[in-house]
Parts: sequence; C-alpha cells; structure tokens
Amino acid sequence: MTRARTLVIVGIAGALLLGYLWGSGGDAPPAAPDGHDHAAADGAPQMYTCSMHPQVRLPDPDAKCPICGMDLIPVGGGGDDDAPPRQLTMSAEGKRLARVRTAPVERRFVAKTVRLVGDVTYDQTRLTDITAWFPGRIDRMFVDFEGMRIRRGDHLLQIYSPELLTAREELIQARRALERLSGASEAVQASAQATLDAVEAKLRRWGLSKRQISDLVKRRTDHLTLFSPANGVVVDRAKVEGAYVDTGTRVYRLANLDWVWVEAAAYEQHLPWLRFGQTATFEVDALPGRTFEGRVAYIDPYFDAKTRAVTVRLSVPNPDEALKPGMFARIRVEGELSAEGRTLDPALVGHWVCPMHPHVMADEARRCDVCGMRLVEASKLGYAMPDPDAAPPLIIPASAPLWTGTRSVVYVEVPNRERPTYEGREVVLGPRADDWWVVRSGLAEGERVVVEGNFKIDAALQIQAKPSMMNPPTSQPASQPASQPASQPASQPAKATEVKPKTKTKAAEAEPKAAKAEPKPTTAAGLKPTLAAYLDLTAALARDDLVASQSAWTRLRGAAARLDAATAGDAAAPLTAAARGGASDLDGLRSGLHRVSRVLVPLLRAQPALAGRPLWVFHCPMALNNIGGDWLQPHGDLLNPYFGPSMLKCGTQVDRIAP
Repeated sequence: MTRARTLVIVGIAGALLLGYLWGSGGDAPPAAPDGHDHAAADGAPQMYTCSMHPQVRLPDPDAKCPICGMDLIPVGGGGDDDAPPRQLTMSAEGKRLARVRTAPVERRFVAKTVRLVGDVTYDQTRLTDITAWFPGRIDRMFVDFEGMRIRRGDHLLQIYSPELLTAREELIQARRALERLSGASEAVQASAQATLDAVEAKLRRWGLSKRQISDLVKRRTDHLTLFSPANGVVVDRAKVEGAYVDTGTRVYRLANLDWVWVEAAAYEQHLPWLRFGQTATFEVDALPGRTFEGRVAYIDPYFDAKTRAVTVRLSVPNPDEALKPGMFARIRVEGELSAEGRTLDPALVGHWVCPMHPHVMADEARRCDVCGMRLVEASKLGYAMPDPDAAPPLIIPASAPLWTGTRSVVYVEVPNRERPTYEGREVVLGPRADDWWVVRSGLAEGERVVVEGNFKIDAALQIQAKPSMMNPPTSQPASQPASQPASQPASQPAKATEVKPKTKTKAAEAEPKAAKAEPKPTTAAGLKPTLAAYLDLTAALARDDLVASQSAWTRLRGAAARLDAATAGDAAAPLTAAARGGASDLDGLRSGLHRVSRVLVPLLRAQPALAGRPLWVFHCPMALNNIGGDWLQPHGDLLNPYFGPSMLKCGTQVDRIAP
C-alpha cells in the first residue's frame, strides 16, 4: 500500500512538472534513451529532486529521497537555468492557464474598520458616595431600595445622634449668651459671636443647611433629615433602618447616568488603529436601528496576561438615559493611517481637547467643563492630523503576500520581458487594512505584484527546488550541488536539508582536500525525532513515571541510532553513542539523560535554529551525586528530571534557546 501511494504521488508530481514544462513553451531538453538525462545541454549534470522535499537535489537518478525514501524526479530546466534563483518564466499560455493576475503597488491612505464588543457600565467619575458626617442611628430611610432615581435636595433618611443633641445645646447656649451680653463691651460681644459662629460652622460641616440649623433650635428636634447632594440612581444601599453609623460610613452610592462608559477588549492587531480621543460608534440590542457615538477616553497601558487584550474605554453621552449599565454593545471604529503608521482623525483639526476628558472639545482655547483644566491643541497631544504634503503609506492587495508565519513573500512581475517572468521577494508588512496590507519595505511604488495565481508560481518554484514561500533562500543558489569549489569560504553553510550526492562528480573529485574537511551541518528536520523523544523523557522523569520514561528512552535510542551524517552532521556520532544502552530503573535513565544532555545542550546553544522552537536550559548542581547536570524543557516552569517529585523545583534557569 505504501509503495502504491508513493507511485501515485510521484505520478502526480511528474504530471505537474510536465504541465509546467509545457506551459513554459516546451523548452525542456529531450530525455536520454535509457530514461535518465544524466547531463544537461550545457554539460552540467542533470539534477534530481523529491516531489515531497524539493530541497533535496542529487545527480543520481536511482537514489532515494534521504528524508522520505521516495523515488526522485528530474529537475526541469524549461530554458531558465541561467535565471536568478527566485525567478520563474512561463509562456503566455501558461500564464493564462495559471490565471495569473497582477495589481500595482500604490501609495494612498487606507481605512480599516475595527469591530469590538463591550459592555455599558457606570462612568466612575460620576459616582457619588453619601456618607454619615457624624455618628448616630438611622431611624428611617426614605430611599430604601437600589435603583431608585433621586434628585439633588431629595430627602434620604432620618438619623438620631447624641452628638447632634450636644451640638444643638451648644448652639442654644451660644445664642443666649450673645443676647445676654448685648450691653457688654465690644470685646466681650465679639468673643460671644465667635463662639456662636464656631458652633454654626460645625453644623454646616455636618451638612446642615441654614434652615435646618434654625429648625434645630426652634423645634428642639432630636432627629436630623439628610438630603441628597447630587442627582443619580442608587446603585448601592449599604445600611438599613436601625443601623448605627460612624463618621464617614457610606450609606448610599449614586451613579449619574447622564454619561456612561462602554468598555471593550482590543487585541494587539487592533492597536495600530486605535488612539486616545478617537470617535467610535456602537449599537445595542435593546434599541435596534439607533446608533450611539462616543470617544475613546482610555486605553490600558498594559496587556492582560490571561486574555492577551487591553481594555479600551469609550465615554458616551446619555442625556435620555437610554443606555443602561450591563447592556451589550457592538462597537465600530474607523481608523486611517499615515505613512508613519499614526492614526489620522480629520475631526480634530483646529480643535482643542482636554487631556483628561477627551470628549470635551472646543474650537478655541478654554477650560474643561468637567475638571477645569486648560484645553490643549489636539496636535500637541499626539493626534496625527491630515497633512496634504504627507506621503500616504505604500499598500498592496491583501491577496498578494504569501505568509508563512515568519516571512512574507510577494511575487513581482519583472518588467520588459518577452515572456511573463515573476520574481519572489520577501517584504516587511505593516498593519492590515481590510483588503489591503501596508508595506514597510521590500517594494517600490509602481511595481506590479501577483494577486491571483501566486500559489501556482510558488508551487512551480518548489518543484524546481528554488527558493519559495516554504524554502527560504540560502547562501548558495538552489541549482548548485552541495559540494562547493575551493574558492568559496569554508564557513559558508549549505542548505538546511540538502544532502551530498552519493556519486561523485568530476568537480567533486577535483575538490581540494581542505574543502573535504569542512564540518558537516546538522539539520532541524533530522534532529526533530531525537529532540521530541528527549523532551518526553525529561517530562516523564520529572513525574517519576518509569513506564513512560522507558518508552521515551527507547524512542530516543532508536532515533539517535538512525542519525547519519546527512541529517545530523558531526553531531550524529556523539548523540548515537550517548543514547546507547538500556536502563531498568529511574537512576539508569537519569544517567542516560545526563549523557545525551551533555551533547544536545551545547549543540542547540551553538545552533539555536536546530531547536525548531523555544527551549529553556536548566541546571541542577546536586544531580548525579553533586556532579551537576543540565537539561532542556519546552517551557519555563522548572521540573527537575534528576530528582522528580522529591526535589521537583531544585535548579535554576541558565539559558533560553530561541530559534
């Protein structure tokens, strides 16, 4: 079954290759009578590649792919052997069949609609706490449930206070004393008046009005009614009738709903399009068809570690109190970038803004209605204003780049060519604006990029083992054999997964001996099974799991035994030797881990790209009877494999390997 599947895949790859050659004008050289084209027309040896691993290039037609074992297929020339390694030339008919379409690289301002979801909540700057200004007992509450709407001056509660009775007596005695001393000297009358003023000032500080102070004497009441100092809705009733309160105890909390907040979570890709003071619109399900507008009043300066998002807060006017806290809001923000990546806002041109309350704007310099600060010109607060002389950003259609996660590749049409020719180019992309990408570098205005058919061009380059989306360019051309002339530096690395041919060419036989002593490189693909088994072994030993540790060691030993110079370079022999032997207990397995770590850790430190992912290096000075040992983990949480649960957190992180 495997052999049949292999033949099918080879057949499909061959058909693709023949189709490409036909689309290129049928310029491929004729095959040799025996079916093997051992030499190209220019005398260079015919190379063969694997349809699944096009980076493999061997001159032996009978060889197998050293990675997957598949039969090799000839590398088609198509008349492009002298073309640059990242270029592909095809016929007009081939372009039509591949449906290649291009679009120009241009400069213009682009807008993006950022869509967020959030919740309506109270404006925390408009919350009011009503507290007790003197100790006492609440005997009656006129506002006795949450949600009640009250206005300034509404009565809230009646309170009995012994201190109030004492203050009332002081007030009565002070007034009587002033009346008795009406005929005394001015100094005596002034002293009596000062005493009366002090008593009245204390009562005013307790929140009593002039009328309440007068009634306190006339009616000789022992209860005081407290009135609301603000408008709002009661969102918290902290006390009940009969409760005793001290000075400063909160009784009510009021929220003024004339303004509300809408808080939403924004992720990293949203931040280039958001800024302080920006206008946003949103809708709520309770009021379909109605659109509300607010301004960005706050953007968190840090990300939440769990959600990987920042809180964006809108300040929204709510004069009719249609918006109620807890409502779900669907937010839409329109952003536009300048060439420097700053968000533009034409609405702020010629306006002054409050630094603390961005919803407060004016056409002239004045003070903020909320906090009294002087308004500042919007441009001085960092808002980017539309400049007619500013260069718009460089943009390309969103379908043009092929993104691998680490690189972005764009295929550019080479101008002034008789036949359609396309060149691969790595670019640095900025933020995405709906159907457009902002380009930071790699392209020039006026060039034409492939927006349709780019995957087919990339696939054709992969079949020819040329640099493509998945095969980054190397220091040597893809069509050059692995053995290099002596004139090239010995330190120049070969392609990561390229292997040396089994049969020597004349150029290889004439290669100087000094070049043969060049170190053999290690590949990430060849090391991957060994590294995976090693990491499983460390995790199992940290749990004292003997069965899992033995299974991981068996896989590690087998993977290391299969390493050869073609895939593991000079590291093959040391790793194979370190992973030999078996172990029946945890101590023996930990000794084996120590042997492999002594080879693997220095190797990955010297060549981080071989790890394929971030790894953490830890060291335990007490491992193996105080000999000390290193080990690798795929995460930064210390789990000691040399001691397991008995000393799981013994050790320190000494390095981090980042490919």
